[in-house]
Amino acid sequence: MTKENRLAYSEIVEIFSKMNPEIVEKVPLKLREFFTYNKLPDYVEHINLEQTLGEQNLTDETVTILAMLNLKYWTTDEQSKEKLKKIYEENEKVHQEKYSASNLFKDKNNKQNDENQKLQISNQKENLIKRIFNKIKKLLKK
Repeated sequence: MTKENRLAYSEIVEIFSKMNPEIVEKVPLKLREFFTYNKLPDYVEHINLEQTLGEQNLTDETVTILAMLNLKYWTTDEQSKEKLKKIYEENEKVHQEKYSASNLFKDKNNKQNDENQKLQISNQKENLIKRIFNKIKKLLKK
């Protein structure tokens, strides 16, 4: 189990400790015990009740787990579940597009093209300077 997973479980356990117990109890006991058992032993709590969850600097995995818990255990009405599923699907599409291989290579290629253009401009400037310098030398020799 990775440290990132354990950090997410620690944040989940901390969030549970600050939530209404009736809501937390909707999550199966075995799952709650799993989070507790696998959290970081040296985790330092940092959740501030004065801020929203979006402002808490939570790990991506924590947010994902909370989204799953919300969909599976806390949202009871089917219409709301369908809305959430659509939102999650849209978010996943955006995430996939952002981190797709073609986009990652596209950024790399754009950077290389930019560097090549800068080198060409630099070379053109050097050539211009050399030509001017050579003309001045020719004039001075006469």
